[in-house]
Amino acid sequence: MTVAAVLLLESLARLSGFSGMPADDRGLWCLVRHRLREQDPSQVAFIGSSRMQLGLDPDTFASQFGTKDALQLAITGSSPIPVLNHLAHQTGMCGLVVCDLFPLVAFRSDDEENRMIAEQHVQAYLARPANMLIERRMKLFFEMNFACLNSRFRPFKQVSTRIEKGEFEPPSMQFGPDRFRRVDYSRVDPRKKEFRMDITRTPIPIPPDRLGDRFQEIEQDVSLIQARGGRVVFVRFPVSGEFLEMEENLFPRTQYWDAFARQTQGLTIHFQDYEKLAGFVAPDGSHLDYRDAEKFSLALAAVLTEKLHPTGVARID
Repeated sequence: MTVAAVLLLESLARLSGFSGMPADDRGLWCLVRHRLREQDPSQVAFIGSSRMQLGLDPDTFASQFGTKDALQLAITGSSPIPVLNHLAHQTGMCGLVVCDLFPLVAFRSDDEENRMIAEQHVQAYLARPANMLIERRMKLFFEMNFACLNSRFRPFKQVSTRIEKGEFEPPSMQFGPDRFRRVDYSRVDPRKKEFRMDITRTPIPIPPDRLGDRFQEIEQDVSLIQARGGRVVFVRFPVSGEFLEMEENLFPRTQYWDAFARQTQGLTIHFQDYEKLAGFVAPDGSHLDYRDAEKFSLALAAVLTEKLHPTGVARID
């Protein structure tokens, strides 16, 4: 491709409202994971799935909570359990771990695929070659400086839209090196597959009388982190409409969330229990618009500040 062609594509991308955006691949996750500092009680790590990535802005949370570094380690479509296990057993994490505890993933018996996604990210970091992080940083440089490399940019589609509608169609989602997904649902059809959780395959809940093993698995990791002076917080993100109804039908709160909350040493935060968190509506039923995500991040940080009573960023107990 010639320089002129690249300049033309870049101009079209910028005129269409696109900006530099990295791919949300394992390498980028590894870059963020590499920022985790051993034995640093001031550090915050967010783990979970897409609700965490779309619903919590690390910088907004950090500014409200009073810490300088909040790491977005959530992985879309995955279970949080392998990453929690990694932080407990293979790091010296002694700060705050905020975990998106999603019943449709955390308390289902057929969770092999969700676990595998997270395990592959963890293994990619543990088995990384010496040059892996350097190469990913170089790739990130080009991704952030060339909008035409944005994976959502379709030049022919943009030209076609400009001809048909008289204007370009800007992207509805932005994604940055911090791994926070900013989705503007005012410009999104929530029915599109890319912006909605796949519920075509009904999850199989773990029977309530067999939940003990799953609770114990999670609790072992919680105990290790908190024994080092860290804290683990499990958060139930806002859902609404059919998602809320479906989750309550398949995973009744009293049998799953409440039962887990009674036995864990970690702090549990359910959005329905706090006025500051209960007023958010997920446009697609499962995820927050980026404007609400910023507000939710501030509200959650305020709730955690009240609950944990930190005396400074160096201590969160």
